[in-house]
Amino acid sequence: MIIKLPSRPLLHFIPHPSWGVVGILASFDDCAYFPTNKQDYIDSYIEFWTDVDNHKTVSVEDITEEGFNIIFNYNDTVPNESLKNKISSVYQEFPKQWGRGEWTAKTMDDAKQMAIDFCEGVS
Repeated sequence: MIIKLPSRPLLHFIPHPSWGVVGILASFDDCAYFPTNKQDYIDSYIEFWTDVDNHKTVSVEDITEEGFNIIFNYNDTVPNESLKNKISSVYQEFPKQWGRGEWTAKTMDDAKQMAIDFCEGVS
């Protein structure tokens, strides 16, 4: 497989799952990662919302069979003045089907599936 790089120079060259490369790992913080169970799913959403610079705390409430609420507090550096130090929430439904969690593409078919997973993860 030939990978065409952008015409401008890159500071770092790190293969991405969307490129369909054998040997690539779909890890917890990757868009090609699909959780294996409810707790894994909750943990992945906590990680996602904690990674946002404008949130100072993130928690989960109201866990049911169907989904849960992610609660986050905006800090005082959020650009939108009306959100500073406010609490907000997002309801997240559990998926109908669980994924494989963290895994490595060992064959071209695996790499193809990882690229598909990545596309679904960012859509």
